[in-house]
Amino acid sequence: MTISMYQASAPRFANTLKNLSAILDKAKAHAEAKKIDETVLTSSRLYPDMFALARQVQIACDSAKGAVARLGHNHAITNQSGKPVQWMNINVGLLPHYYDAWNLDDGRVGAPKDAIPQFIHMNLDKSLDKPMPNFEGGKGTAMYHRGLDPSTFYSTWTYVDHLLLPPGVTAGPNTKRDMAEVYYVMSGEGTATIDGETAQIRAGDAIPAALGESRAFAATGQTALEFMVIGIARDFESKKAYMLSEENRQRLGQR
Repeated sequence: MTISMYQASAPRFANTLKNLSAILDKAKAHAEAKKIDETVLTSSRLYPDMFALARQVQIACDSAKGAVARLGHNHAITNQSGKPVQWMNINVGLLPHYYDAWNLDDGRVGAPKDAIPQFIHMNLDKSLDKPMPNFEGGKGTAMYHRGLDPSTFYSTWTYVDHLLLPPGVTAGPNTKRDMAEVYYVMSGEGTATIDGETAQIRAGDAIPAALGESRAFAATGQTALEFMVIGIARDFESKKAYMLSEENRQRLGQR
């Protein structure tokens, strides 16, 4: 049986990085439980002449990125700025805990790059926000704009929004029978209440609200609570109904 270099390497790298991610999650939980500064762990060395943990993780990531890139099957993200960049990877799968190692099988060698990159782009800059009083039944005035509208997606993905709750402002409670949402906290802290269960949230948290679940959020900190909100319709008929709704028409104006 003949296998490609991609098949021999990329899935192995994927498994390695997933395992590494799980180990780092456990290290983070340990640091939080023991009230240890995370930088103590990331700067630790097993032996004086070894690289620190942060550097070791970077090497593992760079090795996978570099090897697969040379095979011509990569969709690599690199940060050449010298400053931290937030990166969120959303994996949509049919089965829980099952992730793809997908070979695009593009055999073109030396193919020219697109003059204009064909990637979806959006701007979540706060300067684009418009005031939205009593957002989805909440109290106070939220700041909001739509980043990506339903026409962007061929799938049941429906929108990506930017939502900013100043201190003391709330959003919801609101129930959406045909729209699931994910609220990713970009900055700030506060509370999330999903179907009556309340939890503290902060930057880096992602809060899913399933179909039919009530959702409410409150900015309880000293600074604004900032979200990226992803909406996914139940099915194409639900998405079509949303596209024709008054809510969609109003929010398309908030861009």
